Amino acid sequence: NNNNNNNKNSLKQQQKQQKQQQQTSNLLLSSSSSSTSPQNNPKNTKNITNDNNITTTTNPNNNDSHTNTTTINTTNNTTTNNNNNNINNNNNNNPTTPNTHVHTNHHHNTHSQHTLLPRVLLFGPRRSGKSSIKQVVFNKMSPHETLFRLEGTSEVEKMTVDNNAVSQFVVWDFPGDYYSTGGGADNGSSPPLSDSEVFGGSPCCIIYVLDAQDEPYDLVLSDLTSLVHRAGEWVKNGTCWVHVFINKVDGELFLSEEAKYDCRRDVVSLVQEEMESFNSDLSSLDVHYYLTSIYDHSVFSSFSKVAQKLVPALPTISSLMNVLVDRCGMEKAFLFDVASKLYIATDSRPVDAAGYELCSDMIDVVLDVSGIYGTTEEHAQQAADDHGRTTDPDKPRGAGGGGADADVKP
Repeated sequence: NNNNNNNKNSLKQQQKQQKQQQQTSNLLLSSSSSSTSPQNNPKNTKNITNDNNITTTTNPNNNDSHTNTTTINTTNNTTTNNNNNNINNNNNNNPTTPNTHVHTNHHHNTHSQHTLLPRVLLFGPRRSGKSSIKQVVFNKMSPHETLFRLEGTSEVEKMTVDNNAVSQFVVWDFPGDYYSTGGGADNGSSPPLSDSEVFGGSPCCIIYVLDAQDEPYDLVLSDLTSLVHRAGEWVKNGTCWVHVFINKVDGELFLSEEAKYDCRRDVVSLVQEEMESFNSDLSSLDVHYYLTSIYDHSVFSSFSKVAQKLVPALPTISSLMNVLVDRCGMEKAFLFDVASKLYIATDSRPVDAAGYELCSDMIDVVLDVSGIYGTTEEHAQQAADDHGRTTDPDKPRGAGGGGADADVKP
C-alpha cells in the first residue's frame, strides 16, 4: 500500500509540473503575440527567441539600451530580469545608432581642430638647414644623420605637433626660394599658395633660417625682406611673428662666443637697412634673432621661444610657475614637452642656458632609464605580483615569501 501511495503522489507531482510548463508556454506565447501587435505596443518592440529559449524584447526606436528585458524559459521555472548587459541584437545592424553619430562628429571636430591649429612656417634658402631642424627637434634624428639621409624639399611639407594639450601647432616646411621660383611650379609641382592661405587664418610664426657660413648675405636678406613684406599685414595685426634663425654657428668660423655675437650683430644691422630701403614701414616691425645649431641645445631653446608665442594660456601658466617657484624656494622652473624637449613655459626669471641644458639632459636620462627598466605601469603590476607572493600563507619561506631564500629579481 505504501508503494502504491508513493507512485500516486509521484504521478500527481509530474502532472502538476506538466501543467505548470504548459501554463508557462501559454504565457510566453501570449506575451509574444501582444508585443508584436501594433495596437498593444506603441513603441514597436520586437521579440527574439534563440536556441537557448531566451526571449529578448528590444526596442529599436529607444536609444537607451539598458531598458531591454529578457525572459528565460527553463524546464522548472520562469525568470524575468532586467538586461543590464546591453543586448543590442537589432541595434548592431542599425546604421543610424547614436554611437556612430558621436564617432563621426568627434572625427569632424578633430579634423576641424587640426585645420585651425597655429602654424610654424619654415622659410629660407636651400641647404640652410630647415628640414634638419625639423627632424632633429621633432623626429629625434641624429644631427650627423641629416648630412646623408635628408633630401631637398620640393613641395610644402606639413607636420602636426600635438604631444600635449597645452602646445599644439602645425609645422610647414617650405622649399628653398619658394616664392622666387614660383613655388616649384616649373618642376611640375603645385603652384605657390596665396598670402592669405599662408599667413592668414590661425596665428603663425615665421622662422627664416639663414646659413651663417654662406656669406655674403645680400641675396638672402633680400628674400627675407620680401617675405616680411608679404606678411606685413598680419604682422601688424599681431597674428604673425617673425623669427630669424642664424643657423650653423658651429663651424671653424664660430669657435668663440664673440664671433657668434658679431655675426648676429651684422645680420641684425643688414636686415634693418634692407627693410628701410625697401619700405620704411617694415623697419618698425619686431623681428627676433637667434643663434642656432643642431649640434647643441641652442636649436631647442630657440624653437621653445617660438612655440611659446603660440600658447594661448602662456601668461596664466607663467604666473602659476612664479607662485610655485616662490613658495617652494626653487631656483628655476620649466614646463617641458618631453617628446620634443621644448619648454613651453617658464617663470619670469631669466633663462640660463646651462640650467636649460641640465634639465634637457635629465629628460634624456629619465627616458633612457625608463626604457631599460620599464614604465610605471609595469612596475606597479610587478609590485602587485610580488606583494601577492609575499603575503601568500600557503607558500613556504623561500618561495617568494621573503627571507634569505627569497627570489631576487634584477
